[in-house]
Amino acid sequence: HSLEPELRKIGLVLINVNITDITDESGDIEAIGQKAASQAIQKARGGDLTIFSPRAGGMAHHVGTEAVSIEWTTLCNNLIHRICNLLPDSFVGVGQLPQFPGVSPKNCIPELERIVTTLGFVGVNLNPDPSGGYWTDPPLTDKWWTPLYEKLCELDMTAMIHVTSSCNPAFHYTGAHYINGDTTAFMQL
Repeated sequence: HSLEPELRKIGLVLINVNITDITDESGDIEAIGQKAASQAIQKARGGDLTIFSPRAGGMAHHVGTEAVSIEWTTLCNNLIHRICNLLPDSFVGVGQLPQFPGVSPKNCIPELERIVTTLGFVGVNLNPDPSGGYWTDPPLTDKWWTPLYEKLCELDMTAMIHVTSSCNPAFHYTGAHYINGDTTAFMQL
């Protein structure tokens, strides 16, 4: 049974670096390898510390319901935290927010507080278009976003503004939408 096809369904990619000795307290990670091998690969690629965040296209804010987005976000952030704890000299976490079209960004504040105070993340991805290419929410300059911006400032948290994948057939799944989305966000600000 291959894990890779299942990971791709949820927007994750398996990177096999052939390392063998890491386990966690629960014992369910049996063979993901030696910390030294992982760090050697990272150093060979010129990195000291990797900022580990969800893949933008996999955040899928437009899928399901607000409840699905909350659950998916919690799972993704917990997995990132787990890897960062297993290899703390190699990875630092950046999380996603449980955004959903038409739902106030202030509803993301509990997860933002959790990833900072409990998980120790250093940043968060902020999607200016949770609708997946239909741009149904107010622009980033609207007061609708203010409670989230204020909490980001209070927590001294960095936000990377980046759209997820597009479900709008007028835009390429990622290519055109990423360019359009980032340009739109830049022009709004």
